[in-house]
Amino acid sequence: MLDPNNLLRGYALNNLAVACWWHKHPNFRDLEDAEESDGEQGDETKYHNSQLKLKESDYSSEQVEADFDNTIPLFKKALWYIQNVNEIEDKEKQKDLNILLDQDNIIPEEHQKFDPTENQILLKNKQCGIPLLNIQEFLFHTCPDLKTDAMFWFKYGLKFFEQIDPVNIDRFLITLGVFCNNYNEHGRAEQLFKKTLEIIGDNDNYNKVLCLQIYGNMLLKNLAREHEGQQLIAKAHELSQQLPFWFNKINHICIPKIELQ
Repeated sequence: MLDPNNLLRGYALNNLAVACWWHKHPNFRDLEDAEESDGEQGDETKYHNSQLKLKESDYSSEQVEADFDNTIPLFKKALWYIQNVNEIEDKEKQKDLNILLDQDNIIPEEHQKFDPTENQILLKNKQCGIPLLNIQEFLFHTCPDLKTDAMFWFKYGLKFFEQIDPVNIDRFLITLGVFCNNYNEHGRAEQLFKKTLEIIGDNDNYNKVLCLQIYGNMLLKNLAREHEGQQLIAKAHELSQQLPFWFNKINHICIPKIELQ
């Protein structure tokens, strides 16, 4: 049985890792909002606000770098707690999980042993999905030299959602569609984008916006379907304006369910 305290520890560690990630690499929407906000102010007000931020900030660039370096270890520690590794009775399985989630290595040294395309995945708790999503997206977006590591965790996450939580596989299907598009497999990419939109259905969320935007951009490159692409992008923009300002962050954060009595 899952220890609720371990689950909450895992949530907290995941969210802390996300904060370390975003502090160094702000989300594009945040930058966009900041520019819009600054655009409404005079030059003197902008200068005053920038100086005030500098005076108030005690968070050094060295600390930002140190926290950023801890992002992957924090995500892996989050998975360790959520999976409740310390309470697993099967010692061989526990040993393998400790190797997989070792904080000193992004992927295991003998990573072939844990390759999800050839072996059973070890993470079985549905709540592991968000940290798994975060690890591979963090690597893809911030560590271009670590493509092998990123692909390992992408494959692991994809297999996890296929087997454990297929209802929420949409984000991984979008990423897979992007890969196919980059390799000129446009037909396969379109199938994945359509499947993603089918899974999401009437649930208006950021993944839907993201899928419509990427799908539309792909079609724009096909002159025969340029208008169709423009329609998808317009739909994505319209939907994004209806969602809360934090809508593009919610996929990465673990929010505990609290029952009020």
